[in-house]
Amino acid sequence: MIEKVLELRARADYRAALAAALADDAPSFELLLELGRLRHDLGDEAEAEGTFERAAEAADGPRPRARALARLAGVYRDQGRSREAEETAREALELAGADDSLERADALVAVADVQRDIGDLAAAKEGYLGARPAADTAAESVERDRIRIRARAGLANVSRAEGRYSQAEPLLREVLAMTEDAFGPDSLETAEALNDLGILFKYSGRFDEAEP
Repeated sequence: MIEKVLELRARADYRAALAAALADDAPSFELLLELGRLRHDLGDEAEAEGTFERAAEAADGPRPRARALARLAGVYRDQGRSREAEETAREALELAGADDSLERADALVAVADVQRDIGDLAAAKEGYLGARPAADTAAESVERDRIRIRARAGLANVSRAEGRYSQAEPLLREVLAMTEDAFGPDSLETAEALNDLGILFKYSGRFDEAEP
């Protein structure tokens, strides 16, 4: 079932992917993660929260649990629950272990996202940079692509927040190219990359370029 859901998502048919994921009466851990991501991406934060909590409970070991908690931290961020987001992301980081694994890279990005939200830009930058080696050298996968993109987008948005627009722009253009290549031009990931680039243009006074 997970293959079908991912195939539908790759075609940017998110509602069909959600329906397919919900049709499985006994979802695997991987399917729960994807179901939570779909719900989160489609704006159903309450259901996404519950799904990631189920995934964390179903995880077979600390590293899978770290993956679920990193996703749950993202939901808390979007709900404005910064303290819970940070606690959950740091728990994910502890569970991920000390070696340069994809799970640790994911958790580092989750922690860095929260630090950026609360204005600790130096710590956020360190986290995003720390995530890149493991993410860049991991075996090719959808999860690797997502983490690589999030780390670069995070770095770019730190540079934007610091007023370093000339540093942020090439990173955001790289992110846009990566999302189009990995997920397609009509994907939600690409739409988010375009939005980040548009925000940069607005901050730097390039209003004509910020228009869709």
